[in-house]
Amino acid sequence: MKNTKSHSPNAGVKVVAGLLVASQVTSSAEEQKEAKSVETLEPTTVVATKFEKNLNDVSNSVAVLDVAELLAEGKSSVQDAIAYRTPGVIATSTAGQRGQAGSLFVRGTTTNKSQLRLDGVRISDSTSSYANFLGSTELYGLSNIEVFKGASSAVYGGGAIGGVVSLSTAKGEGTPTHSATAEYGSYNSWLGNLSSQGQVGDFSYNLGLTAEDTQNDSDALVNGNDFTQLSYFGRFDYTIDKHASWGMTLRGGDADSEYPQRGNPVANIPQKNQYDYFFGTLFYENQIIEAWNSRVTLGYSKEDFDSDSYYAEVDSTSFLPTGNYLESEFGSHTDRYSIYWDNAYVWSQDHTTIVGTYFENAAYETSYQNAADRDTFGVYLNHSWQVVEALQLNGTLGWDDHDDFGDEFTWNAGALYAVTDSTMLKANAGTAFRAPTLGEVDGNAKIGPESSFNWDFGVEQTLGTTIASVTWFENDVEDLIAYQGFDATTGKFVYDNTSGKTKANGLEFAVESHIEEIRSLVFASYTYYQNTLATEIPKQTASAGMQTKVNDAIAAGLVATWVDQRQSAGRADLDHYFLVNIYSHYQLTENMKLHARVENLLDDDYRLSDFTSYGELGSVKGRGRGFYGAVTITY
Repeated sequence: MKNTKSHSPNAGVKVVAGLLVASQVTSSAEEQKEAKSVETLEPTTVVATKFEKNLNDVSNSVAVLDVAELLAEGKSSVQDAIAYRTPGVIATSTAGQRGQAGSLFVRGTTTNKSQLRLDGVRISDSTSSYANFLGSTELYGLSNIEVFKGASSAVYGGGAIGGVVSLSTAKGEGTPTHSATAEYGSYNSWLGNLSSQGQVGDFSYNLGLTAEDTQNDSDALVNGNDFTQLSYFGRFDYTIDKHASWGMTLRGGDADSEYPQRGNPVANIPQKNQYDYFFGTLFYENQIIEAWNSRVTLGYSKEDFDSDSYYAEVDSTSFLPTGNYLESEFGSHTDRYSIYWDNAYVWSQDHTTIVGTYFENAAYETSYQNAADRDTFGVYLNHSWQVVEALQLNGTLGWDDHDDFGDEFTWNAGALYAVTDSTMLKANAGTAFRAPTLGEVDGNAKIGPESSFNWDFGVEQTLGTTIASVTWFENDVEDLIAYQGFDATTGKFVYDNTSGKTKANGLEFAVESHIEEIRSLVFASYTYYQNTLATEIPKQTASAGMQTKVNDAIAAGLVATWVDQRQSAGRADLDHYFLVNIYSHYQLTENMKLHARVENLLDDDYRLSDFTSYGELGSVKGRGRGFYGAVTITY
């Protein structure tokens, strides 16, 4: 069995560099001469202001991931797609492999301090986590993933101290097309997808169905690691006239997973989890006058989670195990209704104002908590001013009111300055908050939200088809909510805001280059965390990759990731690890494409977490080397 300690940071860098060089020589000199120019489209973002805007005109730290490219790499889940791809962002699971609850660490903050949104609608809050959705949902049907890094509560409300990750369902376009994909690989893993999309007159659609099953990477010590899911997605749009349109989106699924009873070698009975979810939106867009665009979005979501686990029965007299195991059940249910009204008004070429309001009602119930709900109302105002050609300023004010603990005022300000045509400076500052959960509010009348002040400063340099950026970020979080114990007189758990500040700060670096001579895209990123809010977050992460179009029919690439040492729940030290994934696809005929990939090519043995004192038995292992092949038929 390999030891991750054998991989030093320098060794990882050398392997990445070697693989990149090896990939470049796959194209012959003759093919290089015949290579077509790599097309680069101006990237846009919606998450920055809620209305589409050129990414180069945004001061905020925003990354946009193209789902088509991620699927070409063999990525199928949202969690794997985000992973370590964007500097300052980590998507992983400390609970286990495919299908287990996911974690999202944005700029050194914990999962409950960042938002996840789907088609413009919040899918979680402080009481209801998006961990199950992140660990289960797939990429199919999405157009892009946007990551807004930094304080964003002024626009998006509570739970946006670290940032916001936004998923968007793709709109159907062009002549209707249909596709079927079937994949099989290691760990008895298979996946199938049926999709159809297109436009017929004023009506467009995009819908699909995905089935997935895997046993994951189990071993003799720990078994019971299966994951099965059936999911679906859809988007429907209708153009009323050249100024107005309406549409709807939906995404749902039924997932079953097993969680090994780590640290309990006698029972060895896995925990059984079932997660059912539905997220839907209905939206109306209208250009009221030439300068005023308006959009109304209605949202509804439902999540059910049920878990059955087992524990050792203890004799009430001797307090010794009886040898029997009893079943423990847990369940939770969440319903969320929301309405958003967003408006953009262009006063002139230099001034744009965006204003919006929203209302959300979320109802929760668990096996340990009676049914409860929370109403939240909020408004925001954003203005962008092109002071001169080289300087843009923007500011946002936000106010949110919660019916159970009060209101919160937040702000955000940013500047974008073009030093030259190829050098850009970006600076941002703002405040954000995390609302207390209903459980934290219950019986704790003086509880208040966690709050933060965040700033970042970055430089972006363009040289031909190469873009490099470096950013330093600081996030001071105060009034952290901490568990204080159990009050036997009231029968309630006690929570309180702690004094002092906790800091998350660090350095982000990213570079991307289109090499037209070999029809390739090379990218790399690196993050250094000086301070974080959790020991599970590594001090350093690095990622690099290359996409190469060998010829008109064959494309190939690789992605390498290095993750530094970290500590699991303040207990066990976890070694660093180095993962290399390679992939290729071949357009066999006009209607058939073949795919192949290898994950964890070096078969690095690594651990995701360790919450027990049972050593290897109690730790959560990552997947070993896996081989996968697929075929896609399009017609």
